[in-house]
Amino acid sequence: MAKATFIFSTVLLTSCVLRVSAEAFLKAQRKDEVAMQEMDSIFLSELFDSKHSARIRSVEEDLRPMYAALPKSESGKLDASIVRHALHRYFVQQHGWYMKGLGPAMSTLPGTSSSSILKGRAPSYIQSLFAQYLNGEGFGLNELAVFAATLTDLVHREAVGDLHGVFGSLQYPIENSVSRKEADLAIKFWLVAYFGDKIGDNITDFHRLEYRLLRRYPTWGRVYMWAQDLRLTRDLLQQPRRSPFVEHRDNFDETSSLVQEIQHRVGLYQNIECVELKDKLLDMEYEGSGRVLLSRFYAGSLKGDFSFVEGVDYLRKLGALDETNPKRPSVMIPNYINSVANCISHSGFYSLCCIDECEGLMTQLERKLAEPRVAPERIASIVSALSSDTVAAPRNLSAPLLARLDEIAAFHDGRVPLHGRLFAQWMHHAYPRECTFPHVSGTIDPMSQDHWKGRYGYGSDATKDEMARHVSSAGDETLSMGQGEDSLPWDSVEELFGETQHSSVSFTPFVAFAALASFVVPLVRASKAVPDTMFEKHLV
Repeated sequence: MAKATFIFSTVLLTSCVLRVSAEAFLKAQRKDEVAMQEMDSIFLSELFDSKHSARIRSVEEDLRPMYAALPKSESGKLDASIVRHALHRYFVQQHGWYMKGLGPAMSTLPGTSSSSILKGRAPSYIQSLFAQYLNGEGFGLNELAVFAATLTDLVHREAVGDLHGVFGSLQYPIENSVSRKEADLAIKFWLVAYFGDKIGDNITDFHRLEYRLLRRYPTWGRVYMWAQDLRLTRDLLQQPRRSPFVEHRDNFDETSSLVQEIQHRVGLYQNIECVELKDKLLDMEYEGSGRVLLSRFYAGSLKGDFSFVEGVDYLRKLGALDETNPKRPSVMIPNYINSVANCISHSGFYSLCCIDECEGLMTQLERKLAEPRVAPERIASIVSALSSDTVAAPRNLSAPLLARLDEIAAFHDGRVPLHGRLFAQWMHHAYPRECTFPHVSGTIDPMSQDHWKGRYGYGSDATKDEMARHVSSAGDETLSMGQGEDSLPWDSVEELFGETQHSSVSFTPFVAFAALASFVVPLVRASKAVPDTMFEKHLV
């Protein structure tokens, strides 16, 4: 009854307007806002069609392995914090989109008008609509897929609205067709607005914006060439359905479809740059640790290669700096690669960032395990056969790595929660070049370079003097860290996503000794980094 009442009242509120034109979407609000009525309409449209929509079923299949492994309430549903966590992971893995309002590093500013809301707060608003519809029952797989589809629709509407603005600036007709040359120009200038975050007022303005973008974004030419290739591929696929005797002319709907496909795929293409960045860091890596000594990180910049210039304070805020040995600080490769410093922010709904390689590993684990808490032996068996770009499999997991897994299990009554901070930390030890080191909540403050400058009044880059000081003080690099994953930092603070307070007995020194007795010698170095206190646990 509650669901029916909610649907009836929302239908009346939106006056059955389930589709709002791109023009209305563009003109109704500022670029960083979206109309609440627009979100109501999209939400209802996806909700009504979800049981019969092939698209929703496809999203469900993408989400199913993660959904099966996520912790659930007694009713078998997901609570609010788990939903945000799941959707964040879904969009990062699918498109490289770090949706604002979902990820911990993508905080949003408060504030709405009576009829609109900042785009970064759209997930919270949609979740409030679900709260009314579900009446406290929690999210099932279908509702999670509808949520994902609703956010995707909003992203699509934004892209179409921007293309509408480009057509208007170029004085192209919306209702009639345009030539292939005109359509190509519109797509090019849509891309300029996409990466430059500004729509020109006329063709001269667009050329000026493109020149500015080229200076700020040197690989712009490569991205544009990729978009052209995608367009040609679509043309080849559609050729059998077009008359060979009539010159094809594009219309606004066809062009809109193309820009939406570009938007979906550009993150995968853009990730090539992330892979190249990772390769550069791996060339400087310290003995398989997933870390680059700060002295080497800055050495290239002093020789004219300005790939790595972020200052120490900024790296620390990002959570990319390992200061376990303060005399030999190092940059953690996955934390740096996946940081907001390497994101391109051009949408009110998301930032385009590097695709997290650890998400792919977690997806494979979840597909095989299909439950939120697992015996350590099962995890060890699967991980030993799970390869990554830099880790060959099958492999024998080291004694320290197995001991850490047993530690986590001992704290949680013999089973390891897959969606907790300690297991994420263990994955960092197992895959130090792919999985980020998970900092305790509240200990880092990731922000973009622009945000940093706005807050502190100066740039986030290191000065030449700062770089030179670290390079000259490198000294004997063998003193910086030990050997292997047992030397990586480990702390004993647990954080669980969306679970109720666990009632197990605290992890006492006696239990620790029993779990680790057979591994004492290999763990001598690692134990120096582990506090003598019992595990702390926080729920997030």
